Formats: sequence, C-alpha cells, structure tokens
Amino acid sequence: MTTPLVVAHRGYQRHYPENTLIALEAALKCGARFLEIDIQLSADGIPVLLHDADLRRTAGRRGRIFSMTMDEIRQVEVNESSRLGNAFSGVPLPTLAEAVDLIRQWPEATLFVEIKEESLKHFGMTRVVEAVMKELGPATGQCIPISFDAPAMRQARELGATVIGWAVGSWGKRDRVTAEALAPQYLFCNYRRLPLAGKPLWQGPWKWVVYEVADPSHALSLANRGIEMIETFAVGEMLNSL
Repeated sequence: MTTPLVVAHRGYQRHYPENTLIALEAALKCGARFLEIDIQLSADGIPVLLHDADLRRTAGRRGRIFSMTMDEIRQVEVNESSRLGNAFSGVPLPTLAEAVDLIRQWPEATLFVEIKEESLKHFGMTRVVEAVMKELGPATGQCIPISFDAPAMRQARELGATVIGWAVGSWGKRDRVTAEALAPQYLFCNYRRLPLAGKPLWQGPWKWVVYEVADPSHALSLANRGIEMIETFAVGEMLNSL
C-alpha cells in the first residue's frame, strides 16, 4: 500500500496555536519534513504568519492585519485561547523572516509558503510577492511559494522561485487549463473538490498535495489514487499511524 508524504498544515496545529514558531518547531521535532504556513502583509509591508485577514479567531480581538504596523503586531498574542485555553499566553505573531530562520536550522525540511489572496487584493500583487520573495531569499532551496492566485505564482517565478505550488479553487475545465499552462511542481487541492473515486486525477509535472486530511485510512486511500502528499493539522498522530 502506498504511503503519502505528510505536510504539517500551519505547523502542529492540533496542539499548538497555528502559524506560530512553536507550532512549526513542534512539527519538526515530531518528524515532519514538510510544513505549510500562511502569509499576510502588515500595514508597513512585512510578511507575517496569519491565515485570516483579521485577528478575531487566533488572537481573540478586533483588528485587521492590513491596518497594523509591525510595532503594533508585536503586542498581539495569537494563543487561540478559545480553542486552547491559557496554555500559550504570550505567544507572538511571527514574521516570515523568523520562520525562514527556523527552517534553515532544519536543512532537510521544506516549507510551503502560501501567499493569501486577501493581501494580494489589498496591497496589489507586485508589492506582496516582492515582499515575500525578498524574505525567502536566504532559503529559496527550502521554501516554496504557493497561492490560489496563478498570476502571483508567475511573478514569483520571475523573481527567482524555481519551484512553485498552485492551489486549485475548483475542479473544472478552466482550472485544468490554468494548471497545465502554469505547470507548477505542486498542485494543492481540498480533498472535497476531488472527483469521485475511480475518476482520474489531472496528469502533469506536479505532485498532488491534498488537504485537510485527519484520518490515516483516508490518507492511504488518497495515496492509492495517486495523491503523493497530504496536509494535516495532526501531524504527529498522522506520522505515527502511517
């Protein structure tokens, strides 16, 4: 039976605040060699690790990241108290530069860096992609930019990314044409958007990466369909089971 490679989705999210340095380090220490993070841009143009454009879910407070400078962001705790209680009080919202510094200490690890569409729309593609690629510079061999936005990935290539990923928003003819034209090395997709079992996956130069997978048996069934990698919030449990 084929076993898929496991990607730590937002770090070890099941037990730690997502998109934080402690979540990434915990995933690495339990054996993860592929990780994925989300990037938004601060008001002063600094890429930070954050999935949502606002802070309500992770920091329990009002405010949009686009309107906050890095000095203000340094005062924010992203401890996900509504989900994790007070176990991680004081955990800061990290910058992409800090995540790159961490991943460079684990040279066998690969970090997928998702550029979020909210930031692309708010600041414009050029500003966001340039800011992200600048921070990835010291670790371009380990860090792979990905996005739902295909033009952003084309620009990342123009700025030096030799490996990219594209996230499929839906399973349609237009999406397949985009994938074939872009020819990313990694193609990301929500497992719910995949065709029914028995129907073929798109063939191309890419590896399939499917999210969010919680059940090891589901991970194995996806692998037997040709899915090379799965993303999971429970990376330690998934690695132990597989």
